[in-house]
Amino acid sequence: MLSATQQQAPPDPRARDRRAAPRRRARHGGGGLLDPKQMLTSFPEALRKLHPRALVKNPVLFVVAVGSVLTTLSALIHPSVFAG
Repeated sequence: MLSATQQQAPPDPRARDRRAAPRRRARHGGGGLLDPKQMLTSFPEALRKLHPRALVKNPVLFVVAVGSVLTTLSALIHPSVFAG
């Protein structure tokens, strides 16, 4: 039998055992990134943002669009492994 000094105190019921409760992920509304309903509603707006008048108003997108067109033309004119 254990003496009084060797006995352990009973576990605190308020203490949280991390191994007992598995973590759950929070569920978000919607179907995620490739939700068809969201894609159908956002696709027309994305096309409107590619219109040249809209691109000129946003200089960063304009430079990116011009650079992508020049890069594509360069890859078509001078094909290489890097361009592919």
